Amino acid sequence: MPTREAMETLVASLRDERKALQAAARFERANRVISLTGLDDAARRDVLEALDTLAGRGNLTMAAKYFVQHYVSAHAVPVETLMADYIEGLRVGNRRPRTILDVKGKVGAFASDNGRRAVQSISRREIDQWLSAEGRKRSWGPASRNAYRQALHGFFNYAVRRELIEINPVHGVTKATVDQNMPDILTVREVRRLIGAARRVEERLVPYVVIGLFCGLRPENELAQLDWSDIDLERKTLLVRPASAKKRRLRYVDLSENLIKFLRPFEVEEGRIFFSRYWFRDVVEIAKLKWTRDVMRHTYASYHLGQHQNAALTALQLGHHGDTTVLFSHYRNLVRREEAARFWSMRPLPVAADSRPRRAHGAVV
Repeated sequence: MPTREAMETLVASLRDERKALQAAARFERANRVISLTGLDDAARRDVLEALDTLAGRGNLTMAAKYFVQHYVSAHAVPVETLMADYIEGLRVGNRRPRTILDVKGKVGAFASDNGRRAVQSISRREIDQWLSAEGRKRSWGPASRNAYRQALHGFFNYAVRRELIEINPVHGVTKATVDQNMPDILTVREVRRLIGAARRVEERLVPYVVIGLFCGLRPENELAQLDWSDIDLERKTLLVRPASAKKRRLRYVDLSENLIKFLRPFEVEEGRIFFSRYWFRDVVEIAKLKWTRDVMRHTYASYHLGQHQNAALTALQLGHHGDTTVLFSHYRNLVRREEAARFWSMRPLPVAADSRPRRAHGAVV
């Protein structure tokens, strides 16, 4: 028969076992609830340890707010301060002036609303809300929203590299779905009007216009920075230098026979291709055209693909790299072959002396 001492030992052992089971049950219940949030094992352990540390004296939300208020404020870097450093880094990194101006405009819009706030305090939810229609005074379309998102993504990546934050909050902001729109192009008749208007307003603009139409250079970088020394009419090639190319890669573009005829009267050994925004606006107005960005480049791509039926060749001329599926789907149905033939056979012809404007080199037929 067991002694009294043995009975007390057994009861104590059963009591300890019961407490252990109760603790395990409590942990399992807490772990099961936390697992519903999709946290990994390390995060769940972190949550449980935090709750154990608080010991009922508060909750995790209170603790997080206290941390942000005291720790972040002690190490705070205002958005406007970091933005100035970021822009200066782009300049030192030899980014193009237009790229810097674009980033400055987009990140600057965010800084105008959040400039004095600490970079460390900006959350994903706040960025998402700022990009939404509710968070701004004016509405953006899906493409503009994505452009601002991309600019902010680069800015907060810079904050990560500076070790000011550990995770880029823009990572969790979803991109808007953008419907693909067919590019605007000029008809053959509109092309004639455009070149004719350039002759009437300022003939020195003709090379800029015809190179844009028959070479498809990017107007703001490649075409605006083009020099006559890069054009070889004998070898029928045009050099796009890395400094002006979008991807900073050298490439040659073929010169068509009709383009060579347009350029011959203006050819010089060297010097920047003439361009004036002031006069070009008059050209578009006189030609009575609805002008859209990159319309000359899109026009070239459409007529080139219509003529050659070779998306890879068109992509090579445009300076595109990689998959040509998007290019083919965008441009293949815009121009019929007979229209493409009319485009590439367009050429300058002399005009009657009594109708010839000053410094004229010929009409377009």
